[in-house]
Amino acid sequence: MMKSKVTKLYNLEELRFADDLLQVSYRDHEALYQEDLKEIQKMFSVKKERGQEEALLEGDVVVISIKADDASNKKFNKEKVSLVLGKHFYDKNIETEILKKKVGDSFSCQTADGKLMVELAIKEATYMDVPPVTIEMVRESGYSDSATMEDFRRQEYEVFRAIDRENHVADQLLGQARDLLTKESSFMIDQEELAKFQDFWIEDARNLPEEMGEDFVSYIQGVTGAQSEDEAELEKIYRDHLEEVYHYRLVLFELGKASPVPGREEMEAQLAEARELGIDVDSEEFKARFTYERFCEDMQVSNGEAYLINLLEGHLKN
Repeated sequence: MMKSKVTKLYNLEELRFADDLLQVSYRDHEALYQEDLKEIQKMFSVKKERGQEEALLEGDVVVISIKADDASNKKFNKEKVSLVLGKHFYDKNIETEILKKKVGDSFSCQTADGKLMVELAIKEATYMDVPPVTIEMVRESGYSDSATMEDFRRQEYEVFRAIDRENHVADQLLGQARDLLTKESSFMIDQEELAKFQDFWIEDARNLPEEMGEDFVSYIQGVTGAQSEDEAELEKIYRDHLEEVYHYRLVLFELGKASPVPGREEMEAQLAEARELGIDVDSEEFKARFTYERFCEDMQVSNGEAYLINLLEGHLKN
């Protein structure tokens, strides 16, 4: 476990925040619920052909042939054109004229700019048959194991509310609490352990994966707000930043000390998830950096952060 430690923790009961920071601005939870219903509907929607007796509607994908009175116009002289009715990507007037007509119909109309007369025939049309959401669909989609749709709605609202409150705490309160906890607490620092922590993250910053699209300089500038382009200076700035991070980690470690020590099976479960994501967890380099001891530290820090966020949520007034 960590050699460094908190010798005196700032009294969390002394935390105070301005009243305007304690009012959460909640999102429209009904709108978010409806968005999730639409996502579930997409999973169970089926593409179907419009029958010749069915009127065409917005959202239908229609295939037409079209011929203009000006043979030189390539856009409006084609044997096959696919349109999504209502999108108006092709020609607004033509799409409007197609609405309510049927597969097999032929007719003439003007283009939207009024410059051309076109003849077109509706060859085929498809649409997505979107079923109303049932609780069976909710369960099958993996969104919830609720017993009823009303239970699902209530569960969704609770999740949205919890996310809004947690995000508000992270955006408005956590920074102030972090500053107080690191500046007003006392520490006993093992300098060797601190140096290893700093070296660990500096090495990571120097070996960023290509998909991040950043190099050492741009990454450190983004993390610290530094403007320097000099790598040596940026490393010093980042090392100072990491010292502050290390102190905060010690605070969270202290706050999470009441949590049970995770078993090795929990670590193995996380490693299995990492393997599925393509991470080489069996390499010697990874094993050297990700030990069971480090896993336990990280879990205790994570539990400490959860404890702090929950405590800060208790300050909220709505």
